[in-house]
Amino acid sequence: MRRAASYYSISERDLHMEERLYGIPPAADENARLMILGSMPGARSLMEGQYYAYPRNDFWALLCAALGADDPADYDARIALAKSRGVALWDVIASCVREGSLDQNIRDAVPNDIPGFLGAHPGIRAVCFNGTAARRAFQKHFAEREGIDFLLLPSSSPVPRQAIRGFTDKLPYWMKLREYLAN
Repeated sequence: MRRAASYYSISERDLHMEERLYGIPPAADENARLMILGSMPGARSLMEGQYYAYPRNDFWALLCAALGADDPADYDARIALAKSRGVALWDVIASCVREGSLDQNIRDAVPNDIPGFLGAHPGIRAVCFNGTAARRAFQKHFAEREGIDFLLLPSSSPVPRQAIRGFTDKLPYWMKLREYLAN
């Protein structure tokens, strides 16, 4: 007996194929003094085209606390605030293959042109990695530059770590950003 034709054109093979994902353009202006690098935006951030769009991610709360500012909650206002305080946002990875949002699932990563970006933004005095995955991705593709401090921050991700579990544990590390943003 023959099965009826399916209305779906997706085969079993298609269900297991993964697409190449592409990151978000940098959020920066010519006055950048500090750059925060993530690894690769998560699924929600890519879908919305916004850095750290997942509501449980502490990024915006941590950054605003370090800036001594209220979190405007509106994405465009958040980006404007970061830029006005000399903060640039980008990711180490320009494109990759990944199922879900976990950094551990990243494969076939292609890096962004971080050295070119730093050359075009000579006022950047520090590059901060939002978690170890960002730092590892950077170290895989690039060398640190003289004259720029490179800092590892605890990831703003909601996934708890053994010693650093939540916002309160992360905040003292993120407050170190202030020394690079003071006039």
